[in-house]
Amino acid sequence: MHAIDFFFDFFALTKFLARKPLVVSTHGGFFHSGAYAKLKKLWFATLTRASIAAYDKVVACSQNDADIFASVAKGRLITIENGINQSKFSDAASRTPVRTLISFGRFSPHKRLDRLFDLLAELKKQNSEWKLIIAGRPAEQSVSDLEKIAKRAGVQDAVEFIAEPSDEELRVALASASWFASFSDHEGFGLAAVEAMSAGLVPVLSGIAPFRRLVDKTGAGLLLEENDMAGLAAKMEAQQTDFKTMADARAFAIAGARSYDWKDVARRYVDVYAEILHVPMISSERVS
Repeated sequence: MHAIDFFFDFFALTKFLARKPLVVSTHGGFFHSGAYAKLKKLWFATLTRASIAAYDKVVACSQNDADIFASVAKGRLITIENGINQSKFSDAASRTPVRTLISFGRFSPHKRLDRLFDLLAELKKQNSEWKLIIAGRPAEQSVSDLEKIAKRAGVQDAVEFIAEPSDEELRVALASASWFASFSDHEGFGLAAVEAMSAGLVPVLSGIAPFRRLVDKTGAGLLLEENDMAGLAAKMEAQQTDFKTMADARAFAIAGARSYDWKDVARRYVDVYAEILHVPMISSERVS
């Protein structure tokens, strides 16, 4: 099973009919946003706790998920962090440092895209050349909604919106940027940030736990500390003016993203199934 949803509970309830081992990967549980937080916590502590007892192995897709599920899956929990397609955006970022940052993903309030406009306003105080690209899929927020927020922040003329880009269109956009920014309030893993790093973009991230772990693990990027946008903007501008520092940061981001490779993730999942089914584990060379 992938994800904690209706079928997670259904297969737990009907396990006695199938009489097969069950494995579930968490995929953030149902905590992708803070909406209905009290109800979600109650459901998790009762129904999810009961259903998860039927599963032979619980795979946390991130350390954040591992922390959440530790209390209900003791002894059966392992962590296999998500991976990315390394070739999708590999080395796509601008090779020449440019004062452009990009953010891509779902247009939702918990992604806090509004804070990107605050950062851009501070960056433009440092240097008027700074620009922002926001690409992704409109959801709870539309392009029109975001345009209004950008206008209130006084930066609308420096923002480009790309709605529902194809992978190729997004790769072209990445080629015009040197920085990736996400100030999300909640992320289970931070897939977009890792994909951006694989392109060679320097990540600028909020201080939530998954992003802190990403920066600590890879050594790449900057974190927004204590909502100090002015201080963060000053650090970015200082780094932007140093060509060697930017080149090193680009290379460091790419190197850091390599530790999140789907080939390795796939091998580890196959080994989980092999363990559950009591068959020999396979070598990494056989996963391609």
